[in-house]
Amino acid sequence: MALPIDQKLIDEFEAILVAPPPAGRQKEQYVQDFMEEHSELIPTPNLLHHGLNFNCVLSKFALGFDEIPDWVMLSKRSDRWLCTIIELKRPEAQIFSKTPSSTKNTSDFEAALDQIRGNSAEIEKRKDDIRDRLAPLLKPINMSQNRIDFSQVLIYGRSTEKNISEARKERYSQRAAELKVELMTYDTVVDAYRRNARFKKNILHAKGKQFAFKRLEHPVSMFRYLTPGELVLSSDQETSLINEGYEIASWKNGKLLDGDAYSKTVGRSMAEEIDDIMEHFHEAMRASLARKANSNEA
Repeated sequence: MALPIDQKLIDEFEAILVAPPPAGRQKEQYVQDFMEEHSELIPTPNLLHHGLNFNCVLSKFALGFDEIPDWVMLSKRSDRWLCTIIELKRPEAQIFSKTPSSTKNTSDFEAALDQIRGNSAEIEKRKDDIRDRLAPLLKPINMSQNRIDFSQVLIYGRSTEKNISEARKERYSQRAAELKVELMTYDTVVDAYRRNARFKKNILHAKGKQFAFKRLEHPVSMFRYLTPGELVLSSDQETSLINEGYEIASWKNGKLLDGDAYSKTVGRSMAEEIDDIMEHFHEAMRASLARKANSNEA
């Protein structure tokens, strides 16, 4: 159910965007922490038909190269996955030089775009490795081997200077199209919050090869698909979920919670799920070999 617009939250967010961060805090991280605490502010551009996968956003998820994005999110449709990578920069960062008539981008803005360009090249080289890192979340299992595409979003600066002239807006759109990146300002983030469905999101982070909740929202459907070997719960989270009616003890003892829309009841065993995984794997292998054979005959 969508949340109502909270003007008090918008006002607080706007104040954070213009205020200096607390002593010893980096501005980007301060803004990110606030948005994760109020996760309805996190934009979800370009979601595919099935929406945000598991209602989850990955925080500081390493993709296997030097740059670690601020957020990663997955969505899917029947034939493919979309992995959206979001980078946050300082709200006060300038997009254009200070002369109002100029359409020249600042060196800081161009450096941010260079980072996006470099990320695109690394992603292209490391697609298989990134898929392996995300594998526990690519569920249900019959969709795990579907094609995975990538999109990038850069949240940078404010809209005021961009909207000074049509020439600046055109230049801004041109740079986005050239790099195939979605550009947003923090004003765009607020606009998206106002216009779109507002909902709390689970915030995940990697813990070794497993995932853990940085912020947990209820209800969650992950217990239908992820095992305790893939998803870690703190003792407080276990208690909270048990109080919500989730049969966490059964889940920890080998049962996926596959009973209803809220995944609170005991379903199939993990052994049965593994049998299905292997069957789908063998089916995929047989199909792949058949395609190669047909190609060779042709």
